[in-house]
Amino acid sequence: MGGVYTHILPLASDGLLIPVRTRIFPNRNVPDTQVSSRGIGWDATDSWLLEGQFCIPSGSTLQIACTADADVDIQSPDIFYLLTLFASGDLAFRWDNRNGQANAITVSDVIRVHRWHHIAMQKTTNDSNVRVYCDGVLVLTEDAPHPLTNFDEIKFAPTNGIPRIREFSVRTRDVYPITPFTPGPVSFAATLGDTQSRWNSYMIL
Repeated sequence: MGGVYTHILPLASDGLLIPVRTRIFPNRNVPDTQVSSRGIGWDATDSWLLEGQFCIPSGSTLQIACTADADVDIQSPDIFYLLTLFASGDLAFRWDNRNGQANAITVSDVIRVHRWHHIAMQKTTNDSNVRVYCDGVLVLTEDAPHPLTNFDEIKFAPTNGIPRIREFSVRTRDVYPITPFTPGPVSFAATLGDTQSRWNSYMIL
């Protein structure tokens, strides 16, 4: 018998709900000690990998902002990277040095609502390119000539809905490929396997 089927929504206990702007302040004891300095977060001067699994509800958007300056303003020299996941299917990356130099790039038909996506953002040693992977496939490469020196603040900012996040990590090893293993796109999708299962790069290295 025919019908219209949809995926089961994540369980109430599956992943961390992000109903409001949520921040990570590495190497700090917030809120016991409020932010009063800058540039003491996780090192980003060499290679790094930021990754996690994200579930975006219908009509929603999730912004992941990374900056080397955790104070409340975003004035120069607050260089920041902004990765945005849209329920419409788009995925966008923007860098801005808050001094008149910025760029943004968007790819379409990447995000599906109510599905877990593994998203990874990576920078390799001696390379100004930032690469973004979705479900194990390289979907975006952008030259960011004004690099972050450290991850002083990581902010998750939702709009119109409550996204979910799980298996989030930041590490200094750039373990994902930047050239294809075989003819075709740069991918580690075969290693990742079922995109709805839990995953992060510590499972391979």
